[in-house]
Amino acid sequence: ITGSASISVSVDTLVDIASSVGLSAAAARQVLETRQFQAAVDADWQRSRAFGITGVPTFVANGRGVVGAQPYEVLERLVLVAGGVPRQG
Repeated sequence: ITGSASISVSVDTLVDIASSVGLSAAAARQVLETRQFQAAVDADWQRSRAFGITGVPTFVANGRGVVGAQPYEVLERLVLVAGGVPRQG
């Protein structure tokens, strides 16, 4: 499987990873080989492009976003600017 960043990972490797975290190896292989979630993944890529996302992680809240690993204060500000309300207590 090859992503847009030209990283190539074999189905066997992904199945091994799935199995190592307790998922069914057979189910993982079936999902990967049949591309069961291709439409959902393609929709996510399209939505990401529409938001102008250029890297990961990217955090989006109410149409605003920040790219890259961010300190807590930056993420808190993003949520507040997007209309979030701080928890009390």
